[in-house]
Amino acid sequence: MSYMGYYLYDYYKDEYDDHNIENDRTLAYTFLVLCGIFGLFAFILLCMVICLCKKIRIAIGIVKEACEAVTSMPLIVLYPLCQYAAFLIFLAVWIVVAGYLASTGTVSQSVDSNTNATTYSVSYDTELVRAMCYHLFGLLWTTAFLRHFTICVIAGAVGGWYWTPYIDGDKKDLPLAPVVGSVWRTFRYHQGTIAFGSFIIAVIEAIQLVIEYIKRKYLDENACLKCIASYIQCCLECFKRIMEFLSRHAYIITACKGKNFCTAAWEAFNFILDNLTQIAAVNWISMYLMFLGKVFIVLGTVVICYICAVTDDDISSVIVLLVVCGVIAYSVACMFLSVFETGIDTILMCFMWEASAKGSFIGGYVYATDHLNCFIEGINVDAATDGDQRAAKEAFKEQQTPDSGRKDES
Repeated sequence: MSYMGYYLYDYYKDEYDDHNIENDRTLAYTFLVLCGIFGLFAFILLCMVICLCKKIRIAIGIVKEACEAVTSMPLIVLYPLCQYAAFLIFLAVWIVVAGYLASTGTVSQSVDSNTNATTYSVSYDTELVRAMCYHLFGLLWTTAFLRHFTICVIAGAVGGWYWTPYIDGDKKDLPLAPVVGSVWRTFRYHQGTIAFGSFIIAVIEAIQLVIEYIKRKYLDENACLKCIASYIQCCLECFKRIMEFLSRHAYIITACKGKNFCTAAWEAFNFILDNLTQIAAVNWISMYLMFLGKVFIVLGTVVICYICAVTDDDISSVIVLLVVCGVIAYSVACMFLSVFETGIDTILMCFMWEASAKGSFIGGYVYATDHLNCFIEGINVDAATDGDQRAAKEAFKEQQTPDSGRKDES
């Protein structure tokens, strides 16, 4: 972009010298400024890449580790379908109940004396209005609960995969059905944690709806108050995104360590503060990869749809079909790539825990694969490949007394 700006500056500068048109001179200096701005951004980006070289390498290893985890548990990619199926069932029931609530109002009839036109209006008593508000809040809460439940299940499965010892170049002790086991643990032990976290998100969304209702009903004629209401909505949206980000990491801690929401959220907050640069590097790379994945999925689907559509003479409008296929492909891409996104965040937290321990886990286990264990200080990487770690594991079991049933905190 910087080179393009300089090229256009040089082009319009020559045009101004040849024809002496003031507009060409303005465009020349405009592109010169853009050249400087893009050049500055490029220089800053280069400095960031040089300074964060190791963290970028770790981020790439985390992405590879997440891909390996998903490959080891292929059913985890299909789990979001369960979330959407449960949501559709709930939404169908919610719509039916909402229809019954809306039909229980009192219908009143009025006749205009001038035009003899009859108008009908529906009024609701206070108890019914409260029931409608409660029903709407139930939709917000349940939607957030299902979304967060999926995050916790995926984090539990990926965390279980990560904390399986890496022995002889493989994770041989991985449970038979890690996704099913994660669903059971989440359903059995973490529903209260998810309910509390999703309740916070639902309250924020409910406040946003109340402000939107007030703004539309009472503030249309007052531009100043409407602007203030929009500003409050913007702040609430930022706060909601912060809470979503914090809750996401809190659920990972809950799935891996079994802590309640408040304790997990505080630990997640400290984790984010202590590892800002590493999290930024991982989010930067994962965001770029997620974008490329969505683009390739959508473009591939649209191209295949176009090839199939042009050979069928019965289709009158190809554009509408391509738009529909593109929207469906984008929705499916977002649904399945969200699994990788949660897996990347889980691997990041697990790796940082293992890196901070520096190989001090009981038995001297190594959990990270070859993509990441080279970045951990204090571990015997060779033990992960030559079988010594299995010997250490057996020796550790023999040394344990029958009543020393402690579990590794990992």
